[in-house]
Amino acid sequence: MNTNVVLRVVSENDLAICFEQQLDPEANALAAFPARDEETFYAHWKKIMRDESVILKAIVFENQVAGNIVSFEIRTYACHFESNEKSRFYQRDFSQSPLEMTTVRKS
Repeated sequence: MNTNVVLRVVSENDLAICFEQQLDPEANALAAFPARDEETFYAHWKKIMRDESVILKAIVFENQVAGNIVSFEIRTYACHFESNEKSRFYQRDFSQSPLEMTTVRKS
């Protein structure tokens, strides 16, 4: 019996398994991401598989894909809020440390 856990590159053959796994409510709670419908899931994964800045690994246990791990960098975050009948857009730069973060008005 193989009890080793192996990380390897995610292949397109893994996507059906990853799709089924992300439908699990417990997995969603742990990942803090909602499940996607099949079309949205495949479009998203094919996009991130092409992004060289994203690290995608399949977690293999006993020769079966047990999950996946994804590492990506968040560079900017845009949020929208309404106040006094005016809409404003702000952009926050997350590439700095949290203590150095600034919120600036986006033109």
